[in-house]
Amino acid sequence: MENFYSLMWHSVLSCLIAGLMMWTPSWFVVMNIWTLIFPATLFFFGAGMMFPLATTGAIEPFPYLNVFAMTLFILLCW
Repeated sequence: MENFYSLMWHSVLSCLIAGLMMWTPSWFVVMNIWTLIFPATLFFFGAGMMFPLATTGAIEPFPYLNVFAMTLFILLCW
């Protein structure tokens, strides 16, 4: 099982690579459905890992206040 930091770096790097994959074809004016679908899929995969991991990392320092911290976080995001 991978630890928290390596999973976070995998998700950040997949989002950055997806951004580069979308930016590179624009230099050569090659835009079609495949130059958008593959990078978007990779980006959504990375973002799907990153946001729950970031939420967990933000609440981890407060184990005795985890319910209060999570409620406050949800109210601020809503």
